[in-house]
Amino acid sequence: MWMARTRSCVLDTQWRWAAGPITANNVYAGECYDARLDIADWCQPGFDDSTWEKARPMDPPGGELVEQVMPPMRRIEALAPVAIREVKPGIFVVDFGQNFAGWTRFRVEAPSGTEIILRCAETISPDGMVDTASTGVFATHVEQVDRYLCRGGGIEEWEPRFTYHGFRYVEVTGWPGPLLPTQITGIVVHNDLPVAGRFECSDARLNTLHRMAQWTLRSNLQGIPEDCPAREKCGWLGDANLVAEFALWNYDANSFWQKYLGDIETTRSVNGGIPGNVAPGKRYPARCGSFAVLPSWLQWQRPWVCDRRCRCIATGRATSPPP
Repeated sequence: MWMARTRSCVLDTQWRWAAGPITANNVYAGECYDARLDIADWCQPGFDDSTWEKARPMDPPGGELVEQVMPPMRRIEALAPVAIREVKPGIFVVDFGQNFAGWTRFRVEAPSGTEIILRCAETISPDGMVDTASTGVFATHVEQVDRYLCRGGGIEEWEPRFTYHGFRYVEVTGWPGPLLPTQITGIVVHNDLPVAGRFECSDARLNTLHRMAQWTLRSNLQGIPEDCPAREKCGWLGDANLVAEFALWNYDANSFWQKYLGDIETTRSVNGGIPGNVAPGKRYPARCGSFAVLPSWLQWQRPWVCDRRCRCIATGRATSPPP
């Protein structure tokens, strides 16, 4: 409803809910989707929800709701496979030819209940299977795995909604028949920052290094400047310090860093002390004086870089005044 130029979405116990097809999801581990649980036309006018449960009141999550100042994360690019190999009977390894952050999208026709498993990794083992060692499995104790249970009765297309991975290879198990290149696609996902600068020279090696750096940066623009899109997914201040100037020369990223500086200040005010990173609940503030030197320097260096590159004095206001 509208009142005083404000649009309100009123939530009360007259709202109803029902379990959906996403049976599990984790930003590190992946998503499980049972298409047999899809509810047809549930979002259309006139849908009969009389068998659904009534909503229950809950306490809000807390914090302050503010506007999103940076461009959102979007599907930026679709990658076709450069190779598909059947490494064992019924097990296919897809090579997208490039390490990136995002997920896979596929089209399949299979009997109801057919389970398709996708394991994502950055490298492969000597036997041709994916090797998940570099994606943090020893620290997170999970692999990047998506699972899909087919509805049956026709062609189905699916991609996850509440996870993303860092990978080049995906190991596909449970696929009905040969896996064709037209049936699976790599979806590159990151903040949709406008391009601000380009680089090209006569030395092919430098062009290759710049292209590699671009891919690395794009893979880690996930709402915060991450250290890696698979293992930790953390907004370490030291990592951000090293890459900020490169990001600002290549992209119109001032709003992205303005948001990140706000994250630093929020984390500092909640936890006390200088944060090591801005992943909520993931780590702790820096306790060691020698460790805290670089993150504290970041609080003053990044606004200076943002000002020098973008001429935006407001960026510096996201941090605390010097002691």
